[in-house]
Amino acid sequence: MDNIVMITQDNCKFCKKAGKLLTSKALDYTTINLSDTLDPNQDLKLFLRTSGIKTVPAIFSQGVYLGGYTELKGRLL
Repeated sequence: MDNIVMITQDNCKFCKKAGKLLTSKALDYTTINLSDTLDPNQDLKLFLRTSGIKTVPAIFSQGVYLGGYTELKGRLL
């Protein structure tokens, strides 16, 4: 997997688990925390909602939505 982006928010235990899993597999990833932003990620939030993505983490590789923690775990283990 390349160019991994994980969209997270504060107090998300599955976001933390996904980060630990990616780190344990020595995979580099970028995190976008929806809780850290004011208005700049409103477009991102709208994108997630209109794409039917209702939970975080929302994990993407090369711009393709992989799923959340469960789907990531299934791909990596």
